[in-house]
Amino acid sequence: MDLDDILKMCKQCFPPIKKAQGNVNLTFTEEAVKLTSGLFKEWFIDKTTTTGNAGIDDDLLFFVRNSVDKGECKVDVARKDSPTLPSTTDLKFNWPETFFLNFILHEFEYQQVFPSPTKQRMDCKSKESETIYPDLFFSIDDFEQCFKDIVIQQDGEKVAVELTAMNQAIGLSKLVFSGMVDYTAVQQAFVNREKAQSSSSSLATKIASFTPFKNRTQSFHIEQAAQYIRLRGPRRTGFAELAVSKHKPVTEAIPNRKTSHDSVGVKIVSYRKIRSSENEADEGQDYQLPDEAIAVSSSSDQVTSNIKQLPSDHRLNASLTYIMLNWQTIIDAVLYSGEPGKLS
Repeated sequence: MDLDDILKMCKQCFPPIKKAQGNVNLTFTEEAVKLTSGLFKEWFIDKTTTTGNAGIDDDLLFFVRNSVDKGECKVDVARKDSPTLPSTTDLKFNWPETFFLNFILHEFEYQQVFPSPTKQRMDCKSKESETIYPDLFFSIDDFEQCFKDIVIQQDGEKVAVELTAMNQAIGLSKLVFSGMVDYTAVQQAFVNREKAQSSSSSLATKIASFTPFKNRTQSFHIEQAAQYIRLRGPRRTGFAELAVSKHKPVTEAIPNRKTSHDSVGVKIVSYRKIRSSENEADEGQDYQLPDEAIAVSSSSDQVTSNIKQLPSDHRLNASLTYIMLNWQTIIDAVLYSGEPGKLS
């Protein structure tokens, strides 16, 4: 049995997701439970190697519980050779979800990011994590360095992000997340956050002035260099977060360009959307900004070529910190709806 056979068998128990429907609470048949528990044993327990993850030898397996008490973790983790490895006949585990979760984690490459059922805060580099399954967390730990050259410098530019799942052994490359947001929306969200932070800092300073010096916390004197803006994905599928800060001018001029972080799988692009006379395919779907309630224009809107360079104090650096997706969205893209990535 090879990976192509596995993909065909997956379709027997995972129907395509309707775009208007979104992710749902799936109920798996007894046949699906039997099929996926058998696939899990054969593919992840008995098999010595996987075809994905660029040859990384990871023997951690993840087990999704059917139900948990409040405060308990829904996902158990065990090494393949552990004597306490759960049996595939143990009905306290959801075997279809267990199989699909390990399928996502072990059989596909996402280049410089790796999916995890746990989440960490990116704005403060926290080491504490929380389980977010059925969502999966793709983080870019060194996002400041990765995206230091991404500058929104012209009115009319957009920032675009896409995440691609790949398996080179079978030549599979499927787009699982794609969207864009224009400068105006990002800039407005950034300004709103700065104003809110300024008000909070002012209040904190007043409080600090009435507090004995030895009890004052350092946080009153720290200014956050970036504002962290969460974007809802196209068709309400998942989230992405941007760390946005004012661009610090450099002596070398930044050319009129299309720039991209050079990692296949996760890309963030600042570009000028100019259409030729021919009909061009859309380069992505628009994001929504739920926290700011800012309307975002359609990606198919015409943008004129007469775009003016922004004043230097209006230019923004934009860094992608994470993408968060439900496991169903990823499996649906891999099996049915995913397309190759479009950004370069």
